[in-house]
Amino acid sequence: MLEIYNNWRCHKLNTYDEIKYMYLMSKTADPITKEQYDEHTPTVEPLFSQKGGSRNLRVVIDNHVHISKVLDEELNEDIYSLMTIGHRSIHPLVTYHPTYVDIYIPDNSCSCNYINTVTGVEFKNIELRRFLPTPFQKSQLRDSELENYLDMIGVRANALPDSSYTRVHVKKNRSYKFDYSLTPIDLDSSIDSNYKLKTIFTKPPKYKVNRKKMNAIRKEYQHSLQSEIEALFKLLPESWQSNEWQDIVKDNREQMQSGLKNVSSMHEVPYKMSAYNHLILAIESSCDGYHYNGVTKPTHAKLLDVLNKSLKANNVGVLELTE
Repeated sequence: MLEIYNNWRCHKLNTYDEIKYMYLMSKTADPITKEQYDEHTPTVEPLFSQKGGSRNLRVVIDNHVHISKVLDEELNEDIYSLMTIGHRSIHPLVTYHPTYVDIYIPDNSCSCNYINTVTGVEFKNIELRRFLPTPFQKSQLRDSELENYLDMIGVRANALPDSSYTRVHVKKNRSYKFDYSLTPIDLDSSIDSNYKLKTIFTKPPKYKVNRKKMNAIRKEYQHSLQSEIEALFKLLPESWQSNEWQDIVKDNREQMQSGLKNVSSMHEVPYKMSAYNHLILAIESSCDGYHYNGVTKPTHAKLLDVLNKSLKANNVGVLELTE
């Protein structure tokens, strides 16, 4: 038993029997307080309201990770749940059934790390550029589901015995079922004759640029601003001292703010900024904000590249969901 207990936090999924012994060997935890219970009733109730459920927890890792034991009277089997108990949350992270485990996808890195230490499964942010074109950012999207996805690494691709480990897309704040080889399963569906799962995973939403809308914006930009920006660009000196450039950037931002008092976001009105505003922002972007050794004027090609990216980034309305 001591050997089993020492395997805890070894980045591998323990068996059901190992978890049972760990529960027996762990010290009894302090009872959940009435305040904790009342505050987190929607989360805690399913764990402790079942017949045979026990409010006596066992401490497994320091004072924050616990195991609870609940008897499923219908199946006559014990279910063990690994959970974190903090000031603001009580939630099962991994629930061990005799034939499968339930892994809950948390929305915080601390809980993700706990799951990694006891299962070997790793969580990373999704590869953003597979779903959102450059140079857009998730923060620009309103009510986007992209924020709710993570990549789960270290589970099997399908039900074949020699299946390799892979990554899948998972949604935060929901649970997924796996057998003890970390093969995803769906207890409500079957596996077909080719061992392909009726997948329980969903892909994140994918966006593309509506080229017709983008071309219309470029046409308006070329008509109203491009020639003026390029004329101003020719009049600028070849370089600036650091303190000179800081003053220029500060003045430019103050100008833009004064013109944006009645709008909610600068991104919503890119063409109401002056040609000079656009030009200074483009030069600032071309040097990545680094100005401690002074700033050198970018090449004409570099300027056009930065302006083109800025033009796209400031018009998130050209994005649309792919089917």
